[in-house]
Amino acid sequence: MQAYRTILVGTDFTALGEIAVRAACSVASRLGAERLHIAHIVGAATGNMMTTGVAGVPFAENVLEPMFQRALADAQRALDSIPLPEVTAKVTKEVRVGIPARELRKMADEVNADLIVISTHRRGKVARLVLGSVADALIRL
Repeated sequence: MQAYRTILVGTDFTALGEIAVRAACSVASRLGAERLHIAHIVGAATGNMMTTGVAGVPFAENVLEPMFQRALADAQRALDSIPLPEVTAKVTKEVRVGIPARELRKMADEVNADLIVISTHRRGKVARLVLGSVADALIRL
């Protein structure tokens, strides 16, 4: 019986995110996982500004749409260019827009992930309270 068939790893393109991707690759190879799904979530605030603007004042769609599409394309390019160690699992990559913990949770269900790998910045209690933690929120979900 195979313990982990599908592994989902979230990255924010930081050094810690790269470590999470390498760790997921290592686990996938050592345990013979069939699929490694690498994901990046573009924060929901970016997408929400498309419709709500700043302080609820809507922006003209033609002003923000190109910037938003460029941000998504940049994220996809960054995701596609992540250097991966040799891995036997089939690798898939995806960029989504939303609240990172919620989107990772949805994605885990959609790809039938047996394991989720993400990094944490180990902020102090005050910083975590103010900034939040995707890892903490994902565990709660």
